[in-house]
Amino acid sequence: MVSLLLATILVVSQEAPAIQDVNWKVTAERSFEFDGRPYIPVGLHISPTVEAIEKAANAGITDVFLEMPLDMGTWRRIIP
Repeated sequence: MVSLLLATILVVSQEAPAIQDVNWKVTAERSFEFDGRPYIPVGLHISPTVEAIEKAANAGITDVFLEMPLDMGTWRRIIP
């Protein structure tokens, strides 16, 4: 019964995925291509805090790597 309730809550609470209007692909050489151009991610490994994300964004960094812990408290602080 708990599994059925949990499954219902998860399905109902999920939003539709965002659809991007860009063309991504992995080439035969196993590299990324974004809108026909090679994509080489350059970014930062930062702590999972709102302050660190805002600091990176204010510096113009658009690619970040976050190691998110399993506890939901951190996820709730990061994702509105």
